[in-house]
Amino acid sequence: MDEQGFVVEVGTGSSPHGLYTVDCSDLLCPGFINSHCHTELSYLQGRISSGIGLQLFLEGIEKERNHGREHAARAAAEAIEAMHRSGIVFVGDICNTLDTLEASAGSTMQFYHFVEVFGFMPSAASKVFAAGLEKWKQWGSQAGITFHATYSLSNELLAAINRHALEEDGLLSIHNQESEEENQLYINGSGKLAERLLSWGMNLDHWQTGHKSSLMGLLPKITRERPLMLVHNTVTTEEEVRWAMQHHPQLYWCLCPGANQYISNRLPEARVFFESGARVLLGTDSLASNWQLNMVHEMFLLQEGCGIALPSLLLAATKNAATFFNCSQLGSLSKGNRPGLVQITSLSANAELTAQSESILLRGSI
Repeated sequence: MDEQGFVVEVGTGSSPHGLYTVDCSDLLCPGFINSHCHTELSYLQGRISSGIGLQLFLEGIEKERNHGREHAARAAAEAIEAMHRSGIVFVGDICNTLDTLEASAGSTMQFYHFVEVFGFMPSAASKVFAAGLEKWKQWGSQAGITFHATYSLSNELLAAINRHALEEDGLLSIHNQESEEENQLYINGSGKLAERLLSWGMNLDHWQTGHKSSLMGLLPKITRERPLMLVHNTVTTEEEVRWAMQHHPQLYWCLCPGANQYISNRLPEARVFFESGARVLLGTDSLASNWQLNMVHEMFLLQEGCGIALPSLLLAATKNAATFFNCSQLGSLSKGNRPGLVQITSLSANAELTAQSESILLRGSI
């Protein structure tokens, strides 16, 4: 790499141009892309117990969200710096507050800011979307208004988000099938999630579509003309993956295994996604729902828990994500690219990650 971080030669050992030298006994790869993160929740680290399930976790977020907000911006800045040191050069960040505005603007990492909007009631859709629009304007060009989850949208709000994505060439993201309760809500209006919505006085007719799952009920309503990232997919089945890939031509699947383990003590059926040819991405979620924001940790969990090979994991953490975020200079160590350079240490004898593996940023992307 040259002094500006552009790849000038791909090989082993020392660069013939003398611009960069590295010990290649460890693995070298492009800078990581953390496709799904909530850096604004970094101040909640350690505040919510692990292993309690999604519904209790969400209740914990609601309870703790407004406590300790005076240091939210500082905690986010520290998390952003730690991510960068570990080799992350780009973050797809959920931004439901402005707590990370200053820290992300001052970082040497790149960001795409997802402004989520929540709205159960059709009558409130215009007001909710208008508030999201005002927030979106604060984030500049690398931002989009997007959905929150399969269970937090009215049809009216969903349509407004679709229109905005088409008008602004926005990227779309949605939390998908983190628990069986989402499916139960769509199938017959039962389960803990349904009970929670009923306790708020919600009418559940909107969600009871008669489909086999929440994904099959919702995906046909989302525009096919913009890239869509489905996040978590903890209980998504092989049938649903293959059905969704046929339905949506620009579909990506983001796995966040650390958060799945933290919240529910489980991992997604990761082999289903990799073996079906799905475009897989990786994310860390938040420090409220994970022990660390580290991509090697996420890859190690999928390697050990699901048997996914390291080359496939690296593809998800780099090139696939660069394609989704339309970052042509990131994601691969190709001549002329500016992807950042990361060293992964402590591989096993057969070139797999170990519990001691760490990632070190050797060169940033910008």
